[in-house]
Amino acid sequence: MVLSSEKAFVYGGRDARDQLLGDVHVLVLGEAGFERWEKLSTTNTPDPRCRHTAVLHGDSMHVFGGIKASGETNESVSLELNDLKWRVVEPPELGRDRRPATVPSARDSHTAVVIEGQM
Repeated sequence: MVLSSEKAFVYGGRDARDQLLGDVHVLVLGEAGFERWEKLSTTNTPDPRCRHTAVLHGDSMHVFGGIKASGETNESVSLELNDLKWRVVEPPELGRDRRPATVPSARDSHTAVVIEGQM
């Protein structure tokens, strides 16, 4: 779950039958607290997953890692909240220090934060 000042977004997880989920729900927050849940209709939806991390940065929800049907992943995807379109986030060739960028290994049940515009 990621939280903005007006909404909380939930992506993926597992249901009561232990099935992986890939849907996105938003909880609209109002002056009186929780107003309503809405299921969002997204495009280019990535594979369902659980035990991933998600952060909100600007107008995007960024998701990293987790467990898909094929096992642990180090895939990074982003949902643009303006048009509800998912995209795969490719790592840059070079990091900030101009050295070859490295991608974290596949993992699940971890945490993530945004610092200085980076996850």
